Amino acid sequence: MQAFLVGDPAKEGKLDFAGFMKAYVKFFATPTNPNKPARYALQIAALAAPGALIEIAVTAAKVK
Repeated sequence: MQAFLVGDPAKEGKLDFAGFMKAYVKFFATPTNPNKPARYALQIAALAAPGALIEIAVTAAKVK
């Protein structure tokens, strides 16, 4: 999982990694989904979508 985060204007343009993790643990590392995908987060200047603060790219594999 790759997370590209724009600096949050409400945090003086700084990366809100704590906010990212707060959302991440709602879906991963839970009793119903104990998996924790490898991930990294980068702060970037901007995204293509105006006003967007995060873009996430995920690669998944399924064993047959």
